Amino acid sequence: MSAPETAPFEETEMLRLARRAVGKVDHKGKRGATLITLEEIEAMATTLACLGVVPAKRTKGDPT
Repeated sequence: MSAPETAPFEETEMLRLARRAVGKVDHKGKRGATLITLEEIEAMATTLACLGVVPAKRTKGDPT
């Protein structure tokens, strides 16, 4: 069974979620990183992609 599809983000919602996630890490450090939701992670990744950040190529020895 595949994961359910989610609706695309509106730009303002994407940025709001990404800012909230960054704020959690900025305010609480490593503990904040454990509080980020999957939706916030998706928003951060989408924001980075919109800014032109490309995925790193996997190399031999990378963890799976």
